[in-house]
Amino acid sequence: MSTPTIAIIMGSAVLPDGSPGPAMRRRVNAALKLRNEFEDLVFIASGGIVRNRPCSEADAMRSLLIEAGVDSNRILIEAESKNTLQNVIHRARIMRQFTATRNVLVCSDNYHVLRCRMLLYLMGVATLYRPMPGARNKVGWMRWMYFCVREAAAIPLQIFFLLVLKLLRRV
Repeated sequence: MSTPTIAIIMGSAVLPDGSPGPAMRRRVNAALKLRNEFEDLVFIASGGIVRNRPCSEADAMRSLLIEAGVDSNRILIEAESKNTLQNVIHRARIMRQFTATRNVLVCSDNYHVLRCRMLLYLMGVATLYRPMPGARNKVGWMRWMYFCVREAAAIPLQIFFLLVLKLLRRV
């Protein structure tokens, strides 16, 4: 039996009606494209219920994956987390089930991948890099700059929080 490749799909907004938002569709589509390169792909759909939406981000992703023809046995759900740091902590726990897995990929928007990969690395999960979609042309320059500035602030802050949690042995 071959060692599975894991595609971790980072959570993103569910619309008020429960349908996937544009960023979620980009992230899921990026994960689906990896099937061309990795035949034994297992997906981890992540994200909890935020802003009183009718379903979790992970459940909305699962629906998109199944609509695209992914066997439900190849989809794992992590529906507890509310932010990137929680996603990474919960996913690292899930990854412990796959001790032989060497190929782990993060599927998110390109501005977000660096933070995810750094946090996963600090949790003991090494990841492979693959280009991910950008949203700059879809959301406009001002919103794009907001995302980049947010990431620049979030990277050191969440690394600090994660290291404190590790020091306190809470993760």
